Amino acid sequence: MGYDMRKTTLALSLIGLALTALASLPCLAAEGFMTDRKAAFKQATQDDRPLLIDFQTTWCVACRTMEKTTWVDTDVVAAMGAYVPLMVDGERDHNLVARYRVEAYPTIVIATPDGAPILTLVGLQTAEQMKAHLAAVTARLDDLAAWASAASSRKPEPVALLGLADFALSRDSGGEAERMFRDVLRRKKGLDPGMRRDAQLGLARALIELDECKDAGKLLDEIDSRDSGDDSFAGRLEQARVSLGSCES
Repeated sequence: MGYDMRKTTLALSLIGLALTALASLPCLAAEGFMTDRKAAFKQATQDDRPLLIDFQTTWCVACRTMEKTTWVDTDVVAAMGAYVPLMVDGERDHNLVARYRVEAYPTIVIATPDGAPILTLVGLQTAEQMKAHLAAVTARLDDLAAWASAASSRKPEPVALLGLADFALSRDSGGEAERMFRDVLRRKKGLDPGMRRDAQLGLARALIELDECKDAGKLLDEIDSRDSGDDSFAGRLEQARVSLGSCES
């Protein structure tokens, strides 16, 4: 009887310790960051400011380090004024994780106001590194043509080239975007079905911008949005079809 009582007491103690540990997990809401995805994307569109998305988890040690160092650095905070900062819990927002193909933490994505990725950083970023990255993106925003051409000529991975093409399209450089989307679709290595759908949709949008409505329509008809793994894809596809209607009228 005494042995059973000791086992029960030990089990209760372990449960208590586990509950205490769970209660002490850090909350993903660093100062200056938004946590509402829809509000952040809306704010970015309204202000025409790029997004800075920090994908974290509660168990990520490097994430906590960045909260205490990088994200409170005076120069980094000042530079972030040009962005809409969003902090995302990677274990909760599976749709956004799938959209930006996040596989490790922390992952920081800098994206255009409409969400097209410009730069993806994986792993701990020091304050000095982050300042350099933010400065580089600012320069790219001011000189898209030279940057996109130089970057795409280095034959980046399909996911990186998709980001370049989306970025070019968001800056009304339809011709440059078309070239890069076609380059992605010619790739055979490293191009999964989701990337192919994204590239097809991007190419259709670029063709609409270039008033090549017939070709854009054919491409949109070929796109299969089922099982895309991204609930925003159907919405973007529908937006493209609405734009196609205006293009053809």
